[in-house]
Amino acid sequence: ARAVKEFSEEMGDGMLPLLGSIPDMDCATDVFLEVQNIYASKAAQDRAWVLQRATKLADECGASEALIDAEDVERFCHFVFYVQAIEYRSLVDEIECDAAFVDAVNGELLMASFTPRQIGWYLVWRAIDRFVEQCGRVPGDCDDALVESDIDSLRGVLSSMLGALGIASEISLDEHVQEMVRFGGAELHTIAATMGGFAA
Repeated sequence: ARAVKEFSEEMGDGMLPLLGSIPDMDCATDVFLEVQNIYASKAAQDRAWVLQRATKLADECGASEALIDAEDVERFCHFVFYVQAIEYRSLVDEIECDAAFVDAVNGELLMASFTPRQIGWYLVWRAIDRFVEQCGRVPGDCDDALVESDIDSLRGVLSSMLGALGIASEISLDEHVQEMVRFGGAELHTIAATMGGFAA
């Protein structure tokens, strides 16, 4: 990544390494092939520069030059156009729940009354964290006779959490609560993947 950044600054005039492919266009075949070859050649030069610079950077850091693979550089240069930085809230911000967080959650809950949203699952997961702190186990990870009790307990934890945060839910999260207690901490995604593998 640093080699690509330096390429952009030193060689690319602010541009990333050339991708090397061109879209279809209306022109004579020989002209198209000639332009395509020019682009491919320039892309190969750009990748070679990035590879050389990345190898030098690895050497400067005391890392083995064998870590830098030409295929990896080619793949990175190809997909670098799709890289984007996504900034998230810190865990501290997430746990402290400031006014901006409460406003965002209330907005999502309002939208969830019109279209499906993931906010309900998020809130129930937060309530499960509190349930685990209080009970020392995941809700539903108990005898069948206690499942209904866990549903009521998790519902109560969720309600008190929302009240403490000042979040007024216009939609019922009861289905979310029941589903989370029903699976009782089981890793459904891994079980589903295994069953899918068996079926295939």
